[in-house]
Amino acid sequence: ASCANNGNCTQQSCNTIEYYLYNSTAQSDYCSDGETYMLARKVNGTSQPLIDCVRDFRVMYEWGNDGCKDPTALSPTLDELKNNLKEIYIYILLKEGKAVSWLNGTLTTNDNCSLEFPIPEGRYRWRIVKLAVEPMNLKGQ
Repeated sequence: ASCANNGNCTQQSCNTIEYYLYNSTAQSDYCSDGETYMLARKVNGTSQPLIDCVRDFRVMYEWGNDGCKDPTALSPTLDELKNNLKEIYIYILLKEGKAVSWLNGTLTTNDNCSLEFPIPEGRYRWRIVKLAVEPMNLKGQ
């Protein structure tokens, strides 16, 4: 950022990062079953594969004293965001093992967010991976 003499920024450099699922020919044979995808990120128009064998992913906010909130249900101001966003949780449903015939239904997170992930009937073992990110750039501003 270039700042004027008074310390106020006149220009800011911003990067947009998107995370999404897509079908890829780069998936391993283990994962190319039509039920899983590649999780990728796009930074300023350039896509980068991140994780193979992903069925679904979700993002939740630890919000104030209210616990987990779906970010798509919020429309906070910048001050509300600074004061209420404690952590960002990313839940990723991954294929974990070989085919099994007994597993079906849903997997539920075992924390205060209580998300349910539907899984394909009787196909594979699945695992929910949780990532917690503290929004450091919002503190002390």
